[in-house]
Amino acid sequence: MTARALSLPAVCLAFALSGAVAHAQVSDPAAKLYYENDQIVRQELDNDGDGRTDVWIFFTAGKPARQEQDEDYNGRVDIWHHYEEGRLVRQEVDENGDGKPDTVYELDPSGTLSKKLSLNSQGKKQRVVAYSNNDASRQQEDTDGDGVMDRVVIFEGGRIARVEDLGLTEGKANTFSHYDRAGQLERVEGDKNKDGLVDIRRFFVSGRLDHEEIDSNFDSKTDLRAWYRDEKMTRREQDTDFDGGFETKSWYEGDALTRKELDKDGDGRAETVVEFSGGKPVREVRLTDAGQETLTFEAGQAARREFDSNSDGRVDVVEEMSGARITRKLEDTDHDGRFDTITEWPDATRVVQETDSDADGKLDLRSTFMGGTLSRQDADTNKDGQADVWISFLDGQKHQQEEDTDFDGRIDARFTYAGEEITKQERVNRERPAADRARPFSPVPATSRVTGAA
Repeated sequence: MTARALSLPAVCLAFALSGAVAHAQVSDPAAKLYYENDQIVRQELDNDGDGRTDVWIFFTAGKPARQEQDEDYNGRVDIWHHYEEGRLVRQEVDENGDGKPDTVYELDPSGTLSKKLSLNSQGKKQRVVAYSNNDASRQQEDTDGDGVMDRVVIFEGGRIARVEDLGLTEGKANTFSHYDRAGQLERVEGDKNKDGLVDIRRFFVSGRLDHEEIDSNFDSKTDLRAWYRDEKMTRREQDTDFDGGFETKSWYEGDALTRKELDKDGDGRAETVVEFSGGKPVREVRLTDAGQETLTFEAGQAARREFDSNSDGRVDVVEEMSGARITRKLEDTDHDGRFDTITEWPDATRVVQETDSDADGKLDLRSTFMGGTLSRQDADTNKDGQADVWISFLDGQKHQQEEDTDFDGRIDARFTYAGEEITKQERVNRERPAADRARPFSPVPATSRVTGAA
């Protein structure tokens, strides 16, 4: 942005010297001259020849002191000139036709423009521009119309070099904008807490935001850095604990977060990596002292958790979730590469757990808990995948045991207990077990290799 010297109407300069004024007055037959005590006090001119006066010049001690002019010939004065010792020092212009000056030009002793003032409808200054050698050098503005100048524009060589927003309104930062020699914005500095120290820096390339540095806790150290492309954030780094290290890093595409990393110990290896799609998390990898944990998400909600508890590179714990509740859990407790315990939560009070009791690679014991208390166990003693022993518990104590001794899928023996003692033993005529007791045991899935973050 380049400021230009403002050319005043020719009539402003026509009366710069009193001698020239007097000569023009006498030679113009349309001029009306008024005298008092042989001293000229007023001159009236009809510039457009319509028979109506459109210029009034008032004299003091024979020299022009004030001039009023109807420049657009509508019968209303719209330009006022003020003189000192016959020299033009100020011009006032009514540009919106309300009968009041809204632009004021001030001239220095050499007749060169030194200042331009823009006034609002109440006559208060909205903008003041200072000039040097016909070029704007400094501009002050009242941006909110409260009568206080809250913006300063500094010019160098006719171009904007710096803009200072003084932030006089509560909650508004002081900002300082710097421009290059081509007039393009190259840096903006802000003082948000108004302590006189810069806490926000924004850097521009070809007039567009490239990156920024922010001191959010006002300790004179940058704790947030962000990079932009096409005015949109592409990457951000944060020092959330203000220790000087940027432990949190985020990546964006468009306006959407795509990846976030957290390196709390500053060793250059992120302990937590979260991947996003559509602004929602889809996968999270955490590295802990106990091992690696991986979370997968559906519609932004955690759906599956995988954990390598002994850091051997294989997943040994898998949790399946619905909302915030775990519904199924697989565990490789002996780290042999096969899950040996499967736990399910069918509802809020019931837990069903299948285990490989002898580590032969087959699940053979199913335990059911109600309200945290063991209520039933089903066992597969011949490893055919079907239960052949059913034990029920009462208040956590064994109450009854039923067996399929010939493995034909039917109950043929029943034992009743009191404490650890059998109180009743009977043969049963091949009863079919209840449907839930006939449920086959789950197959044993193999564990998978740990997959790191992309």
